[in-house]
Amino acid sequence: GVPRSQLRAAMRGVLPDAIIERSWKADFTGPVNRGVERDFAEIAKYLTDDAVMVRRGFVRPGVLAGELERGRAGLRGDASTEAWNLVDLLGLELWLRVFFEESPRPDQAGPI
Repeated sequence: GVPRSQLRAAMRGVLPDAIIERSWKADFTGPVNRGVERDFAEIAKYLTDDAVMVRRGFVRPGVLAGELERGRAGLRGDASTEAWNLVDLLGLELWLRVFFEESPRPDQAGPI
Protein backbone atom coordinates (compact mmCIF):
# COMPACT_ATOMS: atom_id res chain seq x y z
CA GLY A 1 0.00 0.00 0.00
CA VAL A 2 2.26 2.79 1.22
CA PRO A 3 5.34 2.13 -0.97
CA ARG A 4 3.14 1.89 -4.06
CA SER A 5 1.42 5.14 -3.11
CA GLN A 6 4.81 6.83 -2.79
CA LEU A 7 5.88 5.55 -6.21
CA ARG A 8 2.66 6.78 -7.77
CA ALA A 9 3.11 10.21 -6.22
CA ALA A 10 6.71 10.36 -7.45
CA MET A 11 5.64 9.42 -10.99
CA ARG A 12 2.85 12.03 -11.22
CA GLY A 13 3.38 13.98 -14.41
CA VAL A 14 5.37 11.12 -15.94
CA LEU A 15 2.79 8.33 -16.01
CA PRO A 16 -0.74 8.84 -17.32
CA ASP A 17 -3.29 9.70 -14.61
CA ALA A 18 -5.28 6.55 -15.48
CA ILE A 19 -2.32 4.43 -14.34
CA ILE A 20 -1.48 6.50 -11.27
CA GLU A 21 -5.09 6.47 -10.03
CA ARG A 22 -5.68 2.78 -10.78
CA SER A 23 -6.65 0.85 -7.65
CA TRP A 24 -7.03 -2.65 -9.12
CA LYS A 25 -4.50 -5.31 -10.00
CA ALA A 26 -4.46 -7.64 -12.97
CA ASP A 27 -5.43 -11.22 -12.12
CA PHE A 28 -3.07 -13.81 -13.61
CA THR A 29 -4.45 -16.75 -11.59
CA GLY A 30 -5.99 -18.49 -14.60
CA PRO A 31 -2.95 -18.26 -16.89
CA VAL A 32 -0.58 -19.30 -14.07
CA ASN A 33 -2.71 -22.31 -13.16
CA ARG A 34 -3.18 -23.36 -16.80
CA GLY A 35 0.56 -23.08 -17.43
CA VAL A 36 1.50 -25.23 -14.44
CA GLU A 37 -1.25 -27.73 -15.29
CA ARG A 38 0.03 -27.91 -18.88
CA ASP A 39 3.58 -28.61 -17.62
CA PHE A 40 2.55 -30.77 -14.67
CA ALA A 41 3.84 -34.09 -16.11
CA GLU A 42 7.26 -32.57 -16.74
CA ILE A 43 7.37 -30.94 -13.28
CA ALA A 44 6.39 -34.26 -11.65
CA LYS A 45 9.40 -35.98 -13.26
CA TYR A 46 11.65 -33.87 -11.03
CA LEU A 47 9.63 -34.30 -7.83
CA THR A 48 9.97 -38.00 -7.01
CA ASP A 49 11.27 -39.89 -3.99
CA ASP A 50 14.62 -39.96 -5.79
CA ALA A 51 14.78 -36.14 -5.85
CA VAL A 52 17.79 -34.40 -4.32
CA MET A 53 15.48 -32.65 -1.84
CA VAL A 54 14.41 -36.07 -0.53
CA ARG A 55 17.89 -37.59 -0.53
CA ARG A 56 19.26 -34.60 1.38
CA GLY A 57 16.46 -34.59 3.94
CA PHE A 58 14.56 -31.45 2.93
CA VAL A 59 11.42 -33.49 2.22
CA ARG A 60 10.42 -36.81 3.82
CA PRO A 61 10.21 -39.82 1.48
CA GLY A 62 6.65 -40.57 0.44
CA VAL A 63 5.43 -37.00 0.93
CA LEU A 64 5.94 -35.61 -2.59
CA ALA A 65 3.47 -37.92 -4.35
CA GLY A 66 0.61 -36.81 -2.11
CA GLU A 67 1.58 -33.16 -2.35
CA LEU A 68 1.76 -33.38 -6.14
CA GLU A 69 -1.77 -34.74 -6.36
CA ARG A 70 -3.08 -32.17 -3.89
CA GLY A 71 -1.30 -29.45 -5.83
CA ARG A 72 -2.65 -30.65 -9.14
CA ALA A 73 -6.22 -30.62 -7.81
CA GLY A 74 -5.68 -27.05 -6.56
CA LEU A 75 -4.79 -25.85 -10.05
CA ARG A 76 -8.49 -25.91 -10.92
CA GLY A 77 -9.38 -23.54 -8.09
CA ASP A 78 -9.73 -19.77 -7.99
CA ALA A 79 -6.31 -19.15 -6.40
CA SER A 80 -2.79 -19.75 -7.67
CA THR A 81 -1.32 -20.84 -4.33
CA GLU A 82 -0.89 -24.48 -5.38
CA ALA A 83 0.72 -23.48 -8.68
CA TRP A 84 3.28 -21.34 -6.88
CA ASN A 85 3.91 -24.11 -4.33
CA LEU A 86 4.63 -26.60 -7.12
CA VAL A 87 6.91 -24.14 -8.90
CA ASP A 88 8.72 -23.41 -5.61
CA LEU A 89 9.31 -27.14 -5.05
CA LEU A 90 10.63 -27.47 -8.59
CA GLY A 91 12.88 -24.45 -8.03
CA LEU A 92 14.30 -25.95 -4.86
CA GLU A 93 14.98 -29.26 -6.61
CA LEU A 94 16.70 -27.62 -9.57
CA TRP A 95 18.76 -25.36 -7.29
CA LEU A 96 19.89 -28.34 -5.21
CA ARG A 97 20.85 -30.20 -8.39
CA VAL A 98 22.94 -27.31 -9.67
CA PHE A 99 24.76 -26.55 -6.42
CA PHE A 100 24.90 -29.89 -4.59
CA GLU A 101 25.08 -32.60 -7.22
CA GLU A 102 28.43 -33.33 -8.85
CA SER A 103 26.87 -33.77 -12.27
CA PRO A 104 23.32 -34.00 -13.61
CA ARG A 105 22.08 -37.54 -14.12
CA PRO A 106 21.47 -38.33 -17.79
CA ASP A 107 17.96 -39.67 -17.18
CA GLN A 108 16.84 -36.39 -15.63
CA ALA A 109 19.03 -33.87 -17.41
CA GLY A 110 17.79 -31.48 -20.03
CA PRO A 111 15.44 -28.53 -20.27
CA ILE A 112 12.20 -28.52 -18.40
